[in-house]
Amino acid sequence: MNMSFPGRIPCFTLLLLLAANRALAQAPGTLDAAFGTAGIARITFLTYQSDCKAATLQTDGKIILAGQYLAGGLGNMAFVRLHTNGSPDNSFGSAGQAIIAFNNANVTVSAVCMAAGGKIVVGGNSNNLSTIVRLTSNGAADNTFGTSGMVSFDGDVTALTDLVVLPDGKMVGCGTADQGSGKLFCAFRRNADGSADNTFGVNGFAYANVGSQPTVTRLAVQPDGKVLLTGTVYSNMTTFYDLVLFRFNANGTPDNTFGANGKVVSVLSTNSAYELGNAIALQQDGKIVAAGRIANTTPAEFVVARYNANGVLDNTFGTNGAAKIDFYAGASALDEAKAVAIQSDGKIIVGGTALNGSTREMALARLTKTGALDAGFGTGGKTTTAIGTKVFGDAMVLQPDGKIVLAGTATVSSQNQFAAARYHVGAVLGTSEKNAGLKGLRVYPNPARPGETIALEFGLAQPGNCRCALISLDGRLLLQYPAQLLHGGNQLVELKIPEGMPSGQVVLRIETEAGTTAVPLQLR
Repeated sequence: MNMSFPGRIPCFTLLLLLAANRALAQAPGTLDAAFGTAGIARITFLTYQSDCKAATLQTDGKIILAGQYLAGGLGNMAFVRLHTNGSPDNSFGSAGQAIIAFNNANVTVSAVCMAAGGKIVVGGNSNNLSTIVRLTSNGAADNTFGTSGMVSFDGDVTALTDLVVLPDGKMVGCGTADQGSGKLFCAFRRNADGSADNTFGVNGFAYANVGSQPTVTRLAVQPDGKVLLTGTVYSNMTTFYDLVLFRFNANGTPDNTFGANGKVVSVLSTNSAYELGNAIALQQDGKIVAAGRIANTTPAEFVVARYNANGVLDNTFGTNGAAKIDFYAGASALDEAKAVAIQSDGKIIVGGTALNGSTREMALARLTKTGALDAGFGTGGKTTTAIGTKVFGDAMVLQPDGKIVLAGTATVSSQNQFAAARYHVGAVLGTSEKNAGLKGLRVYPNPARPGETIALEFGLAQPGNCRCALISLDGRLLLQYPAQLLHGGNQLVELKIPEGMPSGQVVLRIETEAGTTAVPLQLR
């Protein structure tokens, strides 16, 4: 056989190969090599064991990771700030790390949020008390908050499990309460200075009896101030533990328009399974997305359920309102979703941990609006990342360009350490306005001030409803404007920015019958 080997690849062919390789490297669901080292950032606190439990974004896109570490048997809250490329921000704390020492072993972190002025608010627990800590923008304890930057309280809450900062600076949190006669779902609201907000519930606390052996995990606050909690409750020996939602009104009373007296229990498996809601996201149309796990069954799976605004499962989503995701067929140990977010195009990102043999990996999946795995993301809608001997995915943020950062704890050389991985998503945020049926979109003034009215000018290709919303950089719904029915042609839509909105960058999302677009909006 006569074989010939060219001495070099023609230039045009080489360019095609390079372009193909670049496209492959940036395919949705692949690690972003421009972040950290080969897509992964790892942070250690000397030789101590540390666990990352929460993440958020600053208005400038920098990433805050929060968790705890144990040194000499004493617990501490630990924080890291990363530049948008995953490198440590040395202007924060010491070499990008900040520590709040508690000098007791019972210290945990469950949530981290941004507040006005670039301040950082952290929710957790210390010495069996719910604890909120506020840091200045440089990572020091904010001595204008509580006592030396800290507020602790009881309220019969055994553990604070989530915390959200509202646009007016107030804070809403949740946990499981034990008042001696059985465990309860509990939500609380604190004023911006950390004191109890007595306009919510009784002395700032609201309780709900959702059934036997309940556990509260996460919350979401709707634009109208209503508070959604999720977790699990024991139903019976047939369905075992089931996913539960509860909704309080903005004043802390049960919302009787939601489910049965504020409660919705979903049986998502026919087996005696352990079903647990671990995260909530709110869609622009008012629908509710809850993500978590189905365990004590084979396979153990991610579960994502979507509800209409009244708490009824949305049967247009998945199968009977729920989508189940199995990363490695037949795995009997836990695959668990811990975070969920909605892209500006309506697709759903869910992140957590999957078990590959005996190795735990970070796991991500993307679902379409109808709850099907998105074949254009990763492999068949799923992707996993191994770091060290095991890694847990516990928190997730979407960066301003739509890229996904999944954070958690990795064990490397027998040491637990903070870890974050960033993934490509394709074209999402900043999708061309033509995809929303718009032409010549103009938003002004931009920057805008709270209390000011902004104007949107655009041409609309076809008549229909137009919905606008303000979204934080970490994907939270800040404000949902009422839908407007627009006729085709040139449009002028005016939207008022509420008083009390913190300065910084947010995302203005515009949805029409044709699709969705999103543009950055600077508040000053």
